[in-house]
Amino acid sequence: YGGVMSAAFGVTVSDYVTAVRATDNRSGVYRYGEELDLTVVYDTASGLTDQTAEDYTVNNYGKTTLGEQSVTVTYGGVASAAFGVTVNPNTVALNVNGGAYADGYTAPASYTYADGATLPAAPQISKYGYLFAGWYEDAELTGDPVTEIAAGSTGDKAYWAKWDPIVFTVTVQYGDGKATEIGVPFGGTVSQTQALEGISVPDGYKFDGLYLDKAYTAAYDGSESATGDFTLYVKWEPIEADATGGGALVPILAGVGAAVVAGGIALAVVLTVRKKKRG
Repeated sequence: YGGVMSAAFGVTVSDYVTAVRATDNRSGVYRYGEELDLTVVYDTASGLTDQTAEDYTVNNYGKTTLGEQSVTVTYGGVASAAFGVTVNPNTVALNVNGGAYADGYTAPASYTYADGATLPAAPQISKYGYLFAGWYEDAELTGDPVTEIAAGSTGDKAYWAKWDPIVFTVTVQYGDGKATEIGVPFGGTVSQTQALEGISVPDGYKFDGLYLDKAYTAAYDGSESATGDFTLYVKWEPIEADATGGGALVPILAGVGAAVVAGGIALAVVLTVRKKKRG
């Protein structure tokens, strides 16, 4: 930015100053707050040697107009010369980390010393399955989040977006109105172990799988990624008596004549009822 820049070079300054230029002969394109070296060129008749001011900072002193500016450099309050510079805005690089801007919204790509800039926030920026958690000044997302570039700031800026996954609720129903809930982040999965944690198997039953519906037609194998809340249903299967290994007897037919299975062998049992004679 253009503004008054003064310097004392330690020599007696006269009106023999013929030019002020960038020491490295740059084209004169600078940003506010940038440091540069200036060289004062004297008329040879003065007998003075060209002088250089190193690490001189371009300041604006209230100027807000971008573009070509004329900076006046005064030496000892005696002689002055114009130094032409082109003032460019400072750039803003926003690394969205997979996010996207809302339709119709344009994120700032630059800012001025006078106004600064406001960084986008939700809902101006979003990412499916995630919550926006702020802008950070490093790719590791350390420190405190930044919401704006304050007026009076200098230099190019770069920020990285942080995203926290949305946590969905998985409800596990395991009978008689009983249920537990598990928090699962977007894209995460629920294993059988997680689903059954803290759930006791009812007496006389065994576990027979997890399902996505009450009718137990859609089995859940734990490979589906969470994209929203959902419910899992635990299926319990009654434990039947052992009909082949010598366990309990299992009635097959009932009546006067009955067949039973014992040790895998069918036995026919016939009951004969005799009428007792009287006296």
